[in-house]
Amino acid sequence: MSLRELIRNNFGWKAASFLLATLIWLSIHGVIQRNEPGLPAVTLTAERSFPGHPITVMTAAAETRGFTVSPSEVTVVVKGTPAIVEALTPGQVQVFVDLTDVQSFQGLAQKIQVYPPPGVKVVEVRPSSVRIARAVDARH
Repeated sequence: MSLRELIRNNFGWKAASFLLATLIWLSIHGVIQRNEPGLPAVTLTAERSFPGHPITVMTAAAETRGFTVSPSEVTVVVKGTPAIVEALTPGQVQVFVDLTDVQSFQGLAQKIQVYPPPGVKVVEVRPSSVRIARAVDARH
């Protein structure tokens, strides 16, 4: 088979394949150059665990009663870029339960909320909820 016949044989399929390959390459190259979402960028992430992190109770300003939280500490696992995660201190990760809209505290199980600093994502909170009870006043 001569070179001319080799090129002309199934020329339409060859041209379509070349065009499709070029379009795919251009779209991938464009995404990489503009850093647009679409294809995930390869980034390094690190995870870090904060065991025994205390839980803050958020109540309304007019609330004068005390509360007990059981358990009083949780383990928080976060992830982010290695530089951010390594420099992270436990105080930068805010862990709390919100009781501002709760009317009855009898046997209340409340979901734990975590606010990490920018660039950090929460992977896991153990346990994910706590029991809330009114604190017993020892003066009575």
